[in-house]
Amino acid sequence: MTVDQHYIELNNKLSNRPNLLDKTNDWLFVLANTMKAMIENTDKSKLVELEKILDGVASQELKLAYDFCQGKFGQEGFSYRRHPNYFYLSSLIATFPEFELSQQDRDYLKEIIIFDHYLLYELD
Repeated sequence: MTVDQHYIELNNKLSNRPNLLDKTNDWLFVLANTMKAMIENTDKSKLVELEKILDGVASQELKLAYDFCQGKFGQEGFSYRRHPNYFYLSSLIATFPEFELSQQDRDYLKEIIIFDHYLLYELD
């Protein structure tokens, strides 16, 4: 499945507002896509910060990177910081079970971080 196809499928799935994600690729997409939206909305010149998630070997490290991103880019200047979609996507990230990232997961993250459509803005 391409990133475009996954985005459309995931957007449709999340429109039903499930409380939890059940697929690793869905979680990786939500995490990286929401981080990129935060950084781009606040300071596009800092998008290189997103590449730090590629160094993670476990989901817990990615969650910590997301928390760091929230602290740095999710405050003043982030126009969606009080938006229900932001709260919803953040809750999906926080509640996903821990796992070790495979090389396939890291490769998929590389594809996601260059994708330019955002669940944060387009989720119904």
